[in-house]
Amino acid sequence: MGNVGKLSQKLQEAVRKLSYKTTVDELKKKGIQRVNVVGLDRIVALIEAAVHRTLKQRIAGFEGIERRGEIATRTREEFLKLLNSKETLERARDEVIEEKEELQDEVLRLREELRSTQTQLSSQEAKIATEERMRHAEADQELQAEIDELMFKLGLAGNAKSEELVRHVLELTQVRLDAERERVAEARRKEYQSEVELLNRRLSKLNGTLQETEKQLMAVMRAKNIDDGIASIYKDVQGLDNADNHYETKKELMSSIFEANLRLQGKR
Repeated sequence: MGNVGKLSQKLQEAVRKLSYKTTVDELKKKGIQRVNVVGLDRIVALIEAAVHRTLKQRIAGFEGIERRGEIATRTREEFLKLLNSKETLERARDEVIEEKEELQDEVLRLREELRSTQTQLSSQEAKIATEERMRHAEADQELQAEIDELMFKLGLAGNAKSEELVRHVLELTQVRLDAERERVAEARRKEYQSEVELLNRRLSKLNGTLQETEKQLMAVMRAKNIDDGIASIYKDVQGLDNADNHYETKKELMSSIFEANLRLQGKR
């Protein structure tokens, strides 16, 4: 009996959470002049009666007070979970939404970082290329001056053959210099490209995570249709998903409560 009392108290708390407050003026605005009032204790009793009725319909031939009490207790606990499922799902939805917003902020931040890095590296690349061209031109002039000075010291300056020799030496030297300069430039381009690719991979991975989070959010929203409000069975059982494995059980239980409520109002 102790467990039954605790469960009844939990049912009262759960039903109270599902209720909402209104005023007489608000009801009159909606054209409602009179309302039928059902006490919380009676609602809980109706729920328990509906549970027993459902058990009788779905479990044929079970006997024994202890066995029936055990099944009823478990069924009450399950029904309590159903009452609280909306709140649980809303919390799950809020958590997924918060995660989605955090991911969106991170995607924006990373995109800005990528754009800034690309701009900075491109600017740096152009600056370095300009500086290198100037430095290479100065180095070539210095090399030419050093060779001319060497030829002068050797007494070969002004000699046609000597000048041809100098030209060949400069050409060979220039080929080696250009090859080395290209090697350095290629290494720098690879370093630049690696940094950009790293940022692109991070952005791609983050976008993938964001898409998965959006799918999770949609799945939570569809799973229990939590935006449609508390279930109503006056026309149909709204707020229950037809794809739910326990849809028929939940619908039958809600219908039993509704029918019991109609009978109760008929006796008043």
